[in-house]
Amino acid sequence: MSNKHDISPIVKATELNDYAIDNLSRNILTRETFYSNSEGNIVKITPINAFTDNYIWALHNEQHCVVVDPGDPAVVLAFLKAHNLQLSAILITHHHFDHTGGISQLTKHYPHITVFGPNNPNIKGITHPLEDTDTLYLDELKIELSVMTVPGHTLDHIMYFAPGMLFCGDTLFSCGCGRLFEGTPAQMFDSLRKISQLPRETLIYCTHEYTQANIAFAETVEPHNKALAQYKLWVEQQRSNNKPTIPTLLSEQLQFNPFLRVHVDSIQAFAQSSAGDLRQKTVTDPVQVFAALRQAKDDF
Repeated sequence: MSNKHDISPIVKATELNDYAIDNLSRNILTRETFYSNSEGNIVKITPINAFTDNYIWALHNEQHCVVVDPGDPAVVLAFLKAHNLQLSAILITHHHFDHTGGISQLTKHYPHITVFGPNNPNIKGITHPLEDTDTLYLDELKIELSVMTVPGHTLDHIMYFAPGMLFCGDTLFSCGCGRLFEGTPAQMFDSLRKISQLPRETLIYCTHEYTQANIAFAETVEPHNKALAQYKLWVEQQRSNNKPTIPTLLSEQLQFNPFLRVHVDSIQAFAQSSAGDLRQKTVTDPVQVFAALRQAKDDF
């Protein structure tokens, strides 16, 4: 693991399944996406279902596996056994137990693995605490990831980025964002702005299947958003077939995720109408708009 501050990406992401980027007219997403680095090595990215709606992301080749936010060790161990894989590292985004609960058991089974995570001493088992702008290299998968701090959902929250993919934990969801358990609206707004400024072709790998519930709220914010209506149809098809709606493209989220669209007049109007202490004011400050949206979602 290195702590370089001038990041020169050594990997390039390529979507190899039938996931059409333009116009939301894509085919059914399989349960695996793929990542290709500059050496032509293919890494599969597979969601492991955990608890009610968690996704533990497994990045793996034919031999080695890295998991993101393994809250449930049993399902990870079953996945490794089924695919005859060796666990080589764990990536943690924040301290909540549904993201960290598997560290102890997994490190007992694989005592020499590296556990990357936030610089939070309350997370037991982290071997390599990370700070903003750190980079880490996953040797077995030949992938370099850059680290960004994104306080808001929790104060210790970090995310992992390589060109074309982002593991963002509970910061951004499809059509939504994480609740503010510890951070302020200003912190969360800045964290979401970091994400919105990434390349539009970035695939967002969040850790919960909240999409349908988030769409229900987004429809109340922008009832005439045609891109949202199209996306809803695809999501309904996915879920009716017990398929994930994640990953999602950042370019899509910028079209219909209200928490990334606080600059839009209609969303500002919704924020003003939903926030009692702001109803007599014209609300255009992005942090105020975000805060009103987040409160409206909490109350939804």
